[in-house]
Amino acid sequence: MVAVVVGEMRRNVEPEGAREGVPYCILWDGECALCRRAVAWVRRRDVHGQFRAVAYQEVPGGDDADAVRVIGPDGVVQGGRAVLLILERLGWEWLARALGRRPWIGCVEWGYRLVARHRRVVSRLLEGLCRRGVV
Repeated sequence: MVAVVVGEMRRNVEPEGAREGVPYCILWDGECALCRRAVAWVRRRDVHGQFRAVAYQEVPGGDDADAVRVIGPDGVVQGGRAVLLILERLGWEWLARALGRRPWIGCVEWGYRLVARHRRVVSRLLEGLCRRGVV
């Protein structure tokens, strides 16, 4: 069971394949191909089992979320900072720490918002490239 926060709502969810004792929960858009690929990338690299991924669609009232969230022992982070936390926990500390400082954190957040705002289009482009074997 994991408590997830969507907007102002807090819900307890038992996602499929959930494991007790996993310190971080990634709350993501399960309908987004780009997001699916990103979560698959995390799962392949999470050799220590630090992350559990829960699609927003599995959370009552959570299907209109606008950014990835990571819920962990120290609270909730979202957007670009959530991506940096994931990178740091997967062993990319140097990159996450460098990008987490000014002025780069502003660029990370801006870039995240840009991609997130257009994730449906980016997802379609990515799926087309995958079908062609480019990616």
